[in-house]
Amino acid sequence: MEELNTGRRPKKEKKEESPEDAIDPEFFVRVSFHKFLAISLGLALYAFLCFHPSPESYLDRMGGPGQRLQYLRENYMIHMRIGMFIAILLHIIEALYAIKLATQLGLTQETIQKWAIQTGMMGYSSLQDLIKYHDEKAIAEISIGDN
Repeated sequence: MEELNTGRRPKKEKKEESPEDAIDPEFFVRVSFHKFLAISLGLALYAFLCFHPSPESYLDRMGGPGQRLQYLRENYMIHMRIGMFIAILLHIIEALYAIKLATQLGLTQETIQKWAIQTGMMGYSSLQDLIKYHDEKAIAEISIGDN
């Protein structure tokens, strides 16, 4: 007997998840040493300029760059401090976003804490790896769901 066309699409078989599509609950990528060093030293110098009571003796030893930093300190102190607090606030927001993404991925609590601490310290340099991983897994889920 012939099959009737009911206008429905035939059910597609679900593909099995390949091991590379599965989410690793321990996924964590450390920031490279060069990024870590640059960001740490940059934030430390910025905080030193903003909050040290008298860095003039240190800045004099730095030559030309020290003179430029001294000029910024003398003429734009309020702007520099506002910038420092904005930088701190952005790192906190990025750390909270890292917690949200890691939780959505189903990572372990320890791994979520690692992402939060690293992103809080290093900012977007850390967060970009987690965003990339999250997007790859979201695309993999969509392609699995369509089949």
